[in-house]
Amino acid sequence: MSRSTVMLLTCLVAALGAAGWYLLRPEPAAPEEVLAPPAETAGGLSEAQAQAQIEYPLPEPAAEVATEPLPPLDESDASMQEALGTLFGKAPLESFLIPERIIRRIVVTVISLDGEPVPLRLRPLRHTPG
Repeated sequence: MSRSTVMLLTCLVAALGAAGWYLLRPEPAAPEEVLAPPAETAGGLSEAQAQAQIEYPLPEPAAEVATEPLPPLDESDASMQEALGTLFGKAPLESFLIPERIIRRIVVTVISLDGEPVPLRLRPLRHTPG
């Protein structure tokens, strides 16, 4: 067989394959029906919204609780230790947390979440040996 005959047969097989794929492919799915928007009532709400009733209304907000002003940052360690102690207990707090400059250490940790790791001296938690 000559080279031109091989090329002609190759093109013919490719053309037949493409035509078969085009003719035998499954029909595309029919588009879904577009639903009309819900009818609006006189108040501008849809019927479903107008029919929905509040079965359990939210309670009225309680009167504002008087809070103490926050202490200055340099004097806030004691109040922070007290608040964390009520949440986690005194023993775990003393074993894991560095008590000096707690808020500053936590802020440095949060700020560095998307950047470089926090140096050990700035972390709020004690270094675990081992």
